Amino acid sequence: MGKTRSSRYSNIYEFTDNILLSIFKELSDPELRSCILVNKSWCNVALPLLWEDPLSWGAPIIEIYLNFLSSEQRKSISKIGVYLPNLPKNSKPIYYYPEYIKKFSYNELHEAAYSWLLESRNISKAYKDLFDKSFNQLESDYNPNLKIIIKMMTSLMYHLIKLLFLSSKGFEMIDLSTSYKSVGIPPVLVKIPDMLKIVFTDLKHLKVHTNYADSKVTTERLDSANKLFTKIVEYCNNLEYLDAKDYSNEKNEMRQLFRLVGVQKNLKFFTARNFELWPNLMVNLGEATQNSLVSFNLSGVPIDIHLLEYLSHYNNKLSTGSSSRSSITLITVKELYFYKNRLESNTLKSILRLVGKNLKSLTVVNNNTEAIIQGINKFCPNLKYLALTIYSDTKFSTFTDWLTISKLETLILGTLQSNIHYFSDLPQIELGEILKDLGNHFPISLKCVDFDFEITPHQLEIFLQRSNQVFEELGLHQASGLEDKHLKIIKNHAKLTKKLIEVTFDRVYWIIGDDINEEKPDRSFFSNKSLADAEKYIKTITSTSIDPFIDPLKKLFRVHDIEVMDTEDMIKNEIEDW
Repeated sequence: MGKTRSSRYSNIYEFTDNILLSIFKELSDPELRSCILVNKSWCNVALPLLWEDPLSWGAPIIEIYLNFLSSEQRKSISKIGVYLPNLPKNSKPIYYYPEYIKKFSYNELHEAAYSWLLESRNISKAYKDLFDKSFNQLESDYNPNLKIIIKMMTSLMYHLIKLLFLSSKGFEMIDLSTSYKSVGIPPVLVKIPDMLKIVFTDLKHLKVHTNYADSKVTTERLDSANKLFTKIVEYCNNLEYLDAKDYSNEKNEMRQLFRLVGVQKNLKFFTARNFELWPNLMVNLGEATQNSLVSFNLSGVPIDIHLLEYLSHYNNKLSTGSSSRSSITLITVKELYFYKNRLESNTLKSILRLVGKNLKSLTVVNNNTEAIIQGINKFCPNLKYLALTIYSDTKFSTFTDWLTISKLETLILGTLQSNIHYFSDLPQIELGEILKDLGNHFPISLKCVDFDFEITPHQLEIFLQRSNQVFEELGLHQASGLEDKHLKIIKNHAKLTKKLIEVTFDRVYWIIGDDINEEKPDRSFFSNKSLADAEKYIKTITSTSIDPFIDPLKKLFRVHDIEVMDTEDMIKNEIEDW
């Protein structure tokens, strides 16, 4: 790090690229675009980050990428009736944008390409009238005139995918999800094995969702998809994240799922959606992930506990020399979500028995909480994190009996904006009032508590006074919001204990795309004086925490944890090193 040369700004330090990179990774696309305009140094760092995931930008991105095609590729597209933009004369782009892409989505590219074609200046006048609605390749079966659109889209998709696959310096995530309405994977791509080998050999994240039936897709397209999956199985064996969805079609690419799972060396996160858990799949999963699997998510999948036990059979063979089902080795899963599926008590307890001592984190939303508490009390002694929505069957006595002897470090209690205000065995005492008794049952290990229900300042004060534990993090997220009285009580507690580091309030309740619910109204109000006084004793007071009860299967495929970045300390360390 050094000072700028400008005399006007002689006291301003120039950040090293490493510092800029660490900061820029936390910024949104609009913020990165602003950084690009600052100077060349900032541009060199910000621009590759901005272009890591550009396909969601739509039609404009297609026009830019087409400028990087070879003359032969451009001629091939033009012959079909697609007008390509003229290349700038004597002007070569300073940056080669295709090499920066790290996140590829087939559906996003398909939508962007069709949107670009819809612009009348990009196609022959003879075909303009055909582009009057959303793309659906099935309509060409009834209207032969539409087949030209299929040719245009297939050609565009082929050349664009080839450009990105050959140019990228390495993909972090590939989403090959397709719809029966799209043109599908261009068959000619499978004929470039060297390219596919480069793309898939070191890939960590793969998502494949299909939502079509065999009757709606041509045999040629199914064969093309199967050939591509054969190559993926051959080259792709270092996945950490695999997200697969199918509708039990025997001929499509999901038939390769068993083989793909079986060749993995370090699969940590596996999500299965809308298909049956066949024994062969579970055996392959158990063998391939015996020491690596930390998250196994099911959505729209009938749960048979006997099939889940297949996950442990391979470990049994290693440890006992026998494949008998009578001895079940624990699954290596450390995190579990039970999200609004109301499983039977025996099924819930059986799942908890399978994960046993390995389970560290559990999130429960509107389930049979009584059975879950009984299960973790019996089978999961090492649980560190619990996010629990209080439901109609939740008993205070069962919960506190377990809580007292637990090793819990983080406890989050909420109602998920329901009308439940009581524990089932204490119907006369509201949740806020019962806090004073709950605090008496906290284990000594507990460092973080978070409540998502109404708590008055008086109830909060009694709770903090009577609690047998000192907290490092405290979250209060009630619908009516907090006020200065709440903050003053928390400040006094922090001043007394000298342990409280972070306070969160008014959390964000859902994620849409890359945007965090920007229209959410602030519920809490603190005066500047109260906030300034509290910040003397509490390092972080923030409303940017994400709802812990969000459905994990509806999150983006690639989601980074929100962290509070201490930029000042980072810069100070760099200055000292310099």
